[in-house]
Amino acid sequence: MKSAIVMQARNSSTRYPKKMLHNFMGKTAIEWTMERSGRAAVDDRILATSVDPDDDSLAEIALKAGWKVVRGSLGDVLSRYAKAVRDYNLEVVVRITGDCILTDYRMIDKALEKFYETGVDDIGFSGIIDGFDVEVVRALCILEADEKAVLPSEREHVTPYIYKRPEIYKVVSFPYGDKDLSSIHLSLDYREDAETIGLILERFQGQDFTYEDVAVLVGSEPHILDKVKHIVPNEGYRKSLKEDEEFLVSRRTPLFIAEVSSNHHRDLERCLRFVDASAEIGCGAVKFQLFKIDELFAPEAFLKNPRLKERKNWELPVSFLPDIAGHCRKRNIQFSCTPFYLKAVEELYPYVDFYKIASYEMMWDDLLIECAKTGKPVVISTGMAIMSEVERSFEVLLKAGCRDITLLHCVSGYPAPVPECNLAALGTMRNAFAGKSSEIALRVGWSDHSVNPGVIYRAVNRWGADMIEFHIDIEGEGAEFKTGHCWLPGPMRDVIRNVRHGLSADGDGEKRPAPSEMPDRAWRADPSDGLRPLKETRRAL
Repeated sequence: MKSAIVMQARNSSTRYPKKMLHNFMGKTAIEWTMERSGRAAVDDRILATSVDPDDDSLAEIALKAGWKVVRGSLGDVLSRYAKAVRDYNLEVVVRITGDCILTDYRMIDKALEKFYETGVDDIGFSGIIDGFDVEVVRALCILEADEKAVLPSEREHVTPYIYKRPEIYKVVSFPYGDKDLSSIHLSLDYREDAETIGLILERFQGQDFTYEDVAVLVGSEPHILDKVKHIVPNEGYRKSLKEDEEFLVSRRTPLFIAEVSSNHHRDLERCLRFVDASAEIGCGAVKFQLFKIDELFAPEAFLKNPRLKERKNWELPVSFLPDIAGHCRKRNIQFSCTPFYLKAVEELYPYVDFYKIASYEMMWDDLLIECAKTGKPVVISTGMAIMSEVERSFEVLLKAGCRDITLLHCVSGYPAPVPECNLAALGTMRNAFAGKSSEIALRVGWSDHSVNPGVIYRAVNRWGADMIEFHIDIEGEGAEFKTGHCWLPGPMRDVIRNVRHGLSADGDGEKRPAPSEMPDRAWRADPSDGLRPLKETRRAL
């Protein structure tokens, strides 16, 4: 079986940039790793680095040392390994990382021996010092992982897709040495690591030394580890697991939109504070309203209720739009606004990421058409509407060219009584327009006036709301807060956080052991005699 060491390395480490070029006794870090690992009994030695120009120096050093080189994605390390397998027709891959400067080729030989003996798909060591990691993998498994893996941890760290699926792949980890030293960190991740590794290399004066030699040294002189004892081994993988959670949740989390409505007091600084508050509690968008009171109500309405004129104090000045939009960009949050007169569509066009149509205006075809003609996404609230009216507004948008439509179920009560929320209408609307989903981007969501966490949780978890809009005030002094339909930032922060935690707990639905369970799998009772651990594990002890 054609075997090769495939060593991953790059210069763009965030924790210690260009660490692979750190000089140890006249040789760069990558030269030490290549020299110490390269003595192993393999057919090929390959550096898998990125196409980033910063990694040109690593490729040159490897070629000069007689190693082959493959180059690929900076962040997708798995794809680099798959490229090495394909380019060099590999059957067995010995995976090591460039930051394992002290690596011991004897451990590589031992891992290969065990790999061939057991016939497994993936084999490695347990209980070893961080910085001596070796993994032997069947090349075919790497190609399968490259085809199917999607999580950040699976792409960056190469083999998690394999060892997380014991129902498909046979993975074994066996102890090396008689002590568990896995809490000791000696890989090159930080500048402090370089100082400690340098001390160890100097102690052995460049002579060949074994894993056991290093274990004895740090055991007898523990002060050598003083600068790195605070560093947690495998920190990079733990960071990737957090990215996995964010990745999975981002695919399912609804877009939370904070509706400022008329709570801004016509004060630009207060408007910007709303943007900050919305971003800080986890919203993906903030929404304002652009109306002119004289173009909002008919003369008869003013005669009936002269106090409507007081709402002129709620108008958002058009001159605020550039500053609000710019601040949204700085806070990495979308800016939206509801136009209440036709010219408002044009005035908003340079600034908004999407238009929002209010429930009261959903039957005004001319407004829908003007928004649709811009080519921007349109979100439309459907409060007070019957289904035929929703269908009509949808068709108007569609015929006018809108190809990104979100329908918000809404109860225009301020506040909306919980028993009247009728969240099942989200399912009704989604099913009614399911046939259109191939033509356009179609989403369904909930515009909340209930100010009830349970309603929002139900909208997301039971009815799959793609978007949640809610009214927000900063401190309870906004013009609309007294009506009782506005959230404050603190309570809504908790709701958004709980929604995301709940979604992260869903996982991907595949029944398999969780990473936290993996160490105990090998120690389950063997079916043949009921004794722990499994016989296969006993043989490796």
